[in-house]
Amino acid sequence: MGGVGAGDDELRVLPGGGGAPGGAARPQDLPLPVQCWAVAFGLIPAATAGGSALGLAAAGVGGLFQGRAALADPAEAARLAAVLQGRAASAPAGLPLLLAAAEEGGRSRALPDGPASLPAAAALGAAGDPGLAREAGRSAAGRLRAVGVSANLAPVCNVAPPDGRGPGARCLSSDPDRAAAMASAWVAGLQAGGSIACPRLLADGPPPAPPPPGPGAVPPPLRVLAAVARAGAG
Repeated sequence: MGGVGAGDDELRVLPGGGGAPGGAARPQDLPLPVQCWAVAFGLIPAATAGGSALGLAAAGVGGLFQGRAALADPAEAARLAAVLQGRAASAPAGLPLLLAAAEEGGRSRALPDGPASLPAAAALGAAGDPGLAREAGRSAAGRLRAVGVSANLAPVCNVAPPDGRGPGARCLSSDPDRAAAMASAWVAGLQAGGSIACPRLLADGPPPAPPPPGPGAVPPPLRVLAAVARAGAG
């Protein structure tokens, strides 16, 4: 497929192997788990990732996560997504390939800056306007759909501690009720825009605040997750 491959010297970040000059491994020479890891963490640019990702799609994997490097050129990313879906359709299962990215907003984004770039989660939470959150979610969906990505690993549902520790700008609020309301609105907008919301908690985030005493008390981050689940998160 013309234009999908790229020079082998771009792959020297990957484990050495046979086939390429200087001991560099070509994507197609690597075991499938290593190929998945390389594509997910953006170690292969979009033009080069084609060789690896096409093999994965043809082998019938269910989905691929695309890091920022794989989406750096939106036009190339959209073209590659179409080719990947064609390969997935020809795989034994014949199912669509789930392409995912993490387009949260602010500095935590998958796509390059542009006029439609999203505000950071903390800025949305500070505004406290669910309508603005819905519009941000819808905008994220449009940006992702334009490059063939159907699922978004967002929003982050950690509750920011008052002292500012943890992921900070990636949290919607230090108030669990506000974080839940804004995350629910963001998810509703994202899914109305045609993208699948995959809310998550960051493992490197702040430890959950203890729930208020009493039977059935729920930790704040789980309250946020429960709210986005009720909003229809995928």
